Amino acid sequence: MKIIKLYANWCGPCKVVEHTLLDLGIEHESINIESDEGYELASKYSIRSIPALLKFDGDKFIDKLV
Repeated sequence: MKIIKLYANWCGPCKVVEHTLLDLGIEHESINIESDEGYELASKYSIRSIPALLKFDGDKFIDKLV
């Protein structure tokens, strides 16, 4: 399973989610929403607010939490 967190540096709730994931020991990849890759993922999965977590099983998209 793979977790991707979409975030922005200026986002307070994004920092809280980051600390929570680290405290729980949940491995994840963080992608800045303001990067090209972040913009593409947000567009592809209809992300309208951050933080957002995307869950994958291999390359298969499973779910999102916004």
